[in-house]
Amino acid sequence: MQRWMQGFRAPASTNRNNEWLLVIDEGVPDPERDSGSVRMVEILRILSAQGYAVGFMPHDGMAHDKDIALAHHLDIELIGVHGQPDLVSWLAGRQPVAALLCRFHVANAHMPLIRAMQPNARVLFDTVDLHYVRLTREAELGVLSAPSSTQLQAIKGQELQAIRDADITLVVSEVERELLTKAVPTADVRVLSNIHVVTEATSGFTSRRDLLFVGGMAHSPNLDAMQWFCHEVLPSIRSQVPDMTLHIVGAISAAQRDELSRFDGVRIHGQLPDLTPLLETCRISVAPLRYGAGVKGKVNLAMSHGLPVVMTSIAAEGMSMTDREDALIADNAADFAEAVLRLHSDAVLWQKLADAGKNNIRKHFSREIAAETLVGALPRRP
Repeated sequence: MQRWMQGFRAPASTNRNNEWLLVIDEGVPDPERDSGSVRMVEILRILSAQGYAVGFMPHDGMAHDKDIALAHHLDIELIGVHGQPDLVSWLAGRQPVAALLCRFHVANAHMPLIRAMQPNARVLFDTVDLHYVRLTREAELGVLSAPSSTQLQAIKGQELQAIRDADITLVVSEVERELLTKAVPTADVRVLSNIHVVTEATSGFTSRRDLLFVGGMAHSPNLDAMQWFCHEVLPSIRSQVPDMTLHIVGAISAAQRDELSRFDGVRIHGQLPDLTPLLETCRISVAPLRYGAGVKGKVNLAMSHGLPVVMTSIAAEGMSMTDREDALIADNAADFAEAVLRLHSDAVLWQKLADAGKNNIRKHFSREIAAETLVGALPRRP
């Protein structure tokens, strides 16, 4: 967590303009855990840097010591947790100018109270990703964990209702904005994508080896991706490069660890506090996602560090990328293995994609772009 606190200090509360914002998400963000948390920490940084006072409420009501430390560092007020005001008390005392509600079930749970107590507050709904799109794709693949058609319709209805009820809806890609423009034509939908800072790599092609996958296995698209890759792709790669190792990083259960560690050439690291050593020593990042929605933080992360990516079309969706210009994109096992082997052996292509990836981050996923969207979505200041 310390790495995520470096290089930033929120303005002192006494220097603020006394305009309060309310942010509610599923839990306190943990950037070591998932991409959504990385994005949320960056959003909170931007809001603090803009001089707003921010109250953050975790929908799950949980706050551990590291969560409290992060909130203190960002100079935000935690609410709705032990020892802190509940939402009703906070709304009565703070009168926020806007509320940012993340994920449809969180938005639907809290929007009525906010509308009743603070009718002048602008309500922003952050989809994080379009859940009904991701789950529909999961069902179409026949994944066992997929919801039934009845459940899917219920989820879609709840998500679209949150969009109708909000003043502004935030999505992470132009693809999702266009989809919602058709689904809810009256909605004001804007793109607030992932947020990353380019880090200049200190090692080049020749000093690197192996493959990297980043993603927690509690998120079903990540587990499915690794099961497919280890079954269908990795054996073909290792038949050509026998010492190739796939490094898997992210939270993982004991059963999942046992399942994936049975494959030759797989090394499971679990959740790590700092991915920099692997980002600096692996030669290729892989994102073999077969379903999902939104923009993939694992891809952004690799590209921001100058680590080229081989990915599926689903992983590339909404990221303004062209195959063989920004990354290598392949959707079946044979093509994916061929792309990995080609990139692994071609230093010129590797450097081209490393440079293009960093440029993609600067152009589409910078703090400056995100700040412009956020400021534009909030009420105009006097």
